[in-house]
Amino acid sequence: MTSHAFRKTVATALDDAGQTARGAANQLGHSRISMTQDHYFDRKAPNPAATTAIQQAFQDPNLT
Repeated sequence: MTSHAFRKTVATALDDAGQTARGAANQLGHSRISMTQDHYFDRKAPNPAATTAIQQAFQDPNLT
């Protein structure tokens, strides 16, 4: 996992938990809230089946 992917994961978790954009921006180290909103928030899965498949893949103990 890249650092960028990890940051997106953190931002998504904060967004899903109902955190404000300002709070998430602070956590991610963004001085501009727009950076967080434009690049990290409001990116919902366009394909729920793909999201489920990816989640199941990461739960596979044989994943290397």
